[in-house]
Amino acid sequence: MEENYRIPLYLDAPPMFLLWEADEAYAFFIPLLAAFSMSSNPFLALAAGGGVGLACMQAMAHVKANGGKQLFRQAAYWFLPSHHIYRFRRTPESHVREFIG
Repeated sequence: MEENYRIPLYLDAPPMFLLWEADEAYAFFIPLLAAFSMSSNPFLALAAGGGVGLACMQAMAHVKANGGKQLFRQAAYWFLPSHHIYRFRRTPESHVREFIG
């Protein structure tokens, strides 16, 4: 009995949507869907939302290529309120600049 198994090339391969990684696909489709929901002209929505979505997707791919996924995590630590959105276990709050002792 012959069984077919799919063996991934990498164990930590990111989830894919068509040819894009899932986070890049989100960066494309969220502005596209937002433009479709706000516009009464579908061609204008496709052009504007597709253009903005493509720019967001390319920017995300460029940032990920240069800094990796950890760059988004570091930006979230420094620029977002850490007690609401992103809680780290071992790091202090981002507003603490000086430590005693």
